[in-house]
This record gives sequence, structure tokens and C-alpha cells, in this order.
Amino acid sequence: MEHKKKKIMVLIFSAILIISLTSLIINNKSNAQITTNAVSIGGGGTSQSINQVKIVPLSSEERKKVAETISSSDIIKDIPKTGIVGLVFFNDENGQKIMGDGFLLGRNKILNQGEPDLYIFLNSNYISEFGQKKLCDIIKESYNNGDLKFESKQSAAKLMLKYAGLLKYKGCLG
Repeated sequence: MEHKKKKIMVLIFSAILIISLTSLIINNKSNAQITTNAVSIGGGGTSQSINQVKIVPLSSEERKKVAETISSSDIIKDIPKTGIVGLVFFNDENGQKIMGDGFLLGRNKILNQGEPDLYIFLNSNYISEFGQKKLCDIIKESYNNGDLKFESKQSAAKLMLKYAGLLKYKGCLG
């Protein structure tokens, strides 16, 4: 009987977590200020802009700092095997979003190609913190300051099911 009670509590707790994360994704999706498919991800190639957004590449030093911080993070280890997350940097210049390079994150590595399930847009002001702080701390600070946005063409429910392994990092969102 005790085992059954534990199982029910785990299911209830899991349901609450799923509802919370779904709400977070929906709220961020509706508040997202960046709604472009024009994203430069990967190494140094040319980008085509669907929405005529100016794209500025990161320096090789910036790319190295970001890549090292991401690669050393536990978060990348828990991305699903078939999951791809696009991390894209942006800047605000005279009210216009200036897109920077980005990274494709897969399980345990930075990928060279693929179609992201989810885009995470991070203000490029935080690049200087890569290499000095943990990825979770950077995410938490940027989220609390309104400098972190999410975008996906997939439903919140589909993302929840696929990325449930990342629920343990919800503390990164403050």
C-alpha cells in the first residue's frame, strides 16, 4: 500500500511540474519579442534573412567562450537524443533586433547542422559572463532581467514530453 501511495504522489508531482513548465513556455511564447526565422546558427557561414533582420556574427573569442561554457554544462547532457535547441544571441539597436550567431545544442555536444525544436534567444550582453559563470546562472540572470526569450513552432505539450529530462533545471529560470 505504501508503494502505491508513493507512486500516486510522484504522478501528482510530475503533473504539477508539467503544468508549470507548459505555462512557462506558453507565457514566454506569447511574450516573445523576437519572431523571425532569420537565424544564423553554426560556424561562420552566410545567413539569409527571411525578415530582413541585420545579422552580426560573434567573434571567434566569443564563440570559443560560449562553446566551452555550454560543453561543460550538465544541461547539454540531458537534452534528448533527438532534441536540438538553438541558442541565438541578439542585441537591441535603436529598437531593432540585431541577430548574432548562434549554436545548435544536441545531447552532449554542439552540432553543426539540424532543425531546432526550440529557439532560445539571449541578449548578447551576457556573452562576457560565459567562462566566468555557470550556464544556469547566466540563464537565471538573463531570464530575471527579461533578456531571455523562447520560440518554437512545436506545441508546448510536445516540447514537454520531449524535453521532460530538463525539468530538473527549472531553477535556472528563477
